[in-house]
Amino acid sequence: MKRFLVSIFLTLIMLIIPVVKPAMAVTSPLEAISGKDVIYFVLIDRWFDGDLENNQNDVNKDDPRAYHGGDFAGIIKKIPYLKDLGVTALWVTPVYRQIGEIDPNVNPCDPNTTSASYHGYWFSNPYRVDNHLYTKHPGENLEEGDLTYFKEFVDILHENQIKVILDMVFNHTGYHNDAYFAEVAANPDETIKDEWFNDPSLCGIPICGVAGSQIKCALAGLPDINHDLVDVRDFFIKNTEAWIETGIDGIRLDTTKHLEDALWNDLKQTIWSKYPDLTWIGEVLLYDVETLVSYQNDDGLDSVFDFAFYQAIIDTLINNQSMTLLASPFGNSNSLFDLDRLYRDPNLLSTVTDNHDLSARIMSIIQNVYGDTPQAEKVMKLIFGLQFTTRGIPKIYYGTEVGMVGGKDPDNRRDMQFPVKDLNTGEYDNDLINYLIKLVEIRKSSEDLQFGTLTTLYSDQFIYAFLRHYGNQESIVVINNGNEAMPESLSITIDGNANIPTRVKERLRDKILIDRLTGDEYQATGSFDIQLDGKDIIILQ
Repeated sequence: MKRFLVSIFLTLIMLIIPVVKPAMAVTSPLEAISGKDVIYFVLIDRWFDGDLENNQNDVNKDDPRAYHGGDFAGIIKKIPYLKDLGVTALWVTPVYRQIGEIDPNVNPCDPNTTSASYHGYWFSNPYRVDNHLYTKHPGENLEEGDLTYFKEFVDILHENQIKVILDMVFNHTGYHNDAYFAEVAANPDETIKDEWFNDPSLCGIPICGVAGSQIKCALAGLPDINHDLVDVRDFFIKNTEAWIETGIDGIRLDTTKHLEDALWNDLKQTIWSKYPDLTWIGEVLLYDVETLVSYQNDDGLDSVFDFAFYQAIIDTLINNQSMTLLASPFGNSNSLFDLDRLYRDPNLLSTVTDNHDLSARIMSIIQNVYGDTPQAEKVMKLIFGLQFTTRGIPKIYYGTEVGMVGGKDPDNRRDMQFPVKDLNTGEYDNDLINYLIKLVEIRKSSEDLQFGTLTTLYSDQFIYAFLRHYGNQESIVVINNGNEAMPESLSITIDGNANIPTRVKERLRDKILIDRLTGDEYQATGSFDIQLDGKDIIILQ
């Protein structure tokens, strides 16, 4: 009887005392980002407006520099589209509280332009989520901009087996307009102090990233933060940990080349040590391998965006320069893939074919050469074919999969044009995305394409052939970059290649190889013969 009364008493106590939930628990992490993944990059504001209620009075879809209403709810509603495409990691633009619209006189580098911070790179408060992005739920007792709003978004993506890469900005704040100063006054502990900026007077004029140090001087006139100050580094380490606690799987570090070297050592001792499975990808918008290598090998980033790859596909697949720019037939050259020997891990590079900061969308660059023709689409398919079979982690910029066009910013940031899906066939009304989905399926079923060694088999002006192998899997990829069909067959040797292990050679002797794209068969007998159409690719397994 006494035990029964005690039980009732404890039950009453539990009903009276409210349950206290932890402030924020990290969601169960998925695997670290690797060659298994397909990264998809969305500029949130331009993706899909899923909640009209959170649109502020500054949303104007007719103005390319204004907010257009894209938000977390829009991404969540389009998760089925992402899953159809085979996306496993979603990179989203920064979600910090922004400075809003700037008047023409605020930006010294573009004084005649009015623009909003729809893109997320002009923050006022890096501890709050921007009000344009999240949905308030009835009964929720959260402060405006609470990081819980972002955590709920991350949790939903994780439930759908999609990792989240958060874009973070350490280099600069937004321009110092009235909204910026009001935010600093309201939340001094969550914002950047006046004495934490580099002195712009030391850079001379202009201050738009043209003159002076790329580390100490303003990028596009944006107030530049000084990471040589220990208090600045301490602020950003604590801030980064707050965002990591939302459950993110990776960080895309904006404007990496503009950051002071002192930052790297503090990151290594703190964040990188505590969260070893969190993937850091640096944005270093340079096209030479030797510089990109230093950020992975010396500074310790897991990955960088492979803009050298981007430049190489422009030169070869679009502008028809020699395919030996990709790899020499003799190896150990300064060609793109021969220089993989310099990286700590080239399989962790993120291959770029399109981006929001480049001069134009890739399809516009192609059409400048080929016009709006079927041949232009063949070139885009060839680019995708190389991207999804070579080393590295493929990254898709939203809209590239459907052939969206556009010039320089903001034209390359148009609203997403979603294709229509036929519910009977499961295919979309866009041949390019159907082709890409097939490539993604091939890659996901092939560990050799995800992690394997890359060995050049042949290269000349028009042809590039390479082998990927890992464990008991092999893929042979051959590209004809000529605009015309090959006039005669070409024999490509396997047995005679000194860079292929004997075990792999034996597996490829007297074996029928099947092109995963067409189903065509090729007989391998220590070598194999190919004769391809113009701008064509085969993936033999």
